[in-house]
Amino acid sequence: MFDLAWSEILLVGVVAALVLGPREIPGAMRAFAHLMKKFRAVSRDVRRHVDDMIYNAEIADMQEKARQMRRQVLDPEEKNSTSPGKKSTPSGEAET
Repeated sequence: MFDLAWSEILLVGVVAALVLGPREIPGAMRAFAHLMKKFRAVSRDVRRHVDDMIYNAEIADMQEKARQMRRQVLDPEEKNSTSPGKKSTPSGEAET
């Protein structure tokens, strides 16, 4: 994830041992693990929420396309009368 080599991890461990002391390292590791657990839970919830939003948007788009297709199948005249550039007259002839 962070692309750390074993030598870098060892260096962080040595610095932590010098700064915190050997008695405080287990507590610090537990606190860090707890923090990471919360971070993963929040990121999972955010990812799930975004996925749900995308899914709902796709469903709404598909429903709109289905409505348009249904309108075209049920009333093909409506498609011809609402197309841009063509104006229909009551007699059915295009105006010039």
